[in-house]
Amino acid sequence: MQIIYITDIRPLAPHEEELALLLPYLRREKTRQYLQQKDRLRCLAGGLLIEHIAKGREVFYEKYGKPYLPKGPFFNLSHAGDYVCLAVSETSPVGIDIEMHRSEDFLALGKTAFHADEIDFLEKKPAAERFYTIWTLKESYAKMFGTGFSVEPSSFCILPEKTRLPFEREVFFKTFNIIEDYSLSVCAAEPIQAEIKNISIR
Repeated sequence: MQIIYITDIRPLAPHEEELALLLPYLRREKTRQYLQQKDRLRCLAGGLLIEHIAKGREVFYEKYGKPYLPKGPFFNLSHAGDYVCLAVSETSPVGIDIEMHRSEDFLALGKTAFHADEIDFLEKKPAAERFYTIWTLKESYAKMFGTGFSVEPSSFCILPEKTRLPFEREVFFKTFNIIEDYSLSVCAAEPIQAEIKNISIR
């Protein structure tokens, strides 16, 4: 079973400085490097969510920057717009991605990053929701393995019945439509039975 924590960063703005003091030194300094307040708040919220599950333990980082706790639980972080999400699993690796729907030429973007089968799927019925569902699924897969997009995103396909993945390990996908104008997807090494927790950081 997985837990997905979701927090809205907007209420953090009046308390930014005092909440930053709750972060480990390196995360606090990383947060302060951002010039835009919204970027700082996303970094702040992400750090506080990680601290919520780390319970004071040191957080380490893999080759491509994925944070982890040596003795678990497995977790992965994502943010977009006004929201930060943290997926947590006690038993197996997990990846998560959230994206805010934006007004842009998503079909052109898809042609630069999607597998040929995914492009064909998108061209048949161009829609922002379809584009962001594919994108978040691909991103959650890459993040579960900790590679980011060092694996070329156009080299693999996540569509059901046409799935072609670069790693042999069995994985499971799920997309959640729980925030209007956002897409959120999870990839895990075991069936996804996620509990959604909207968490308010004060």
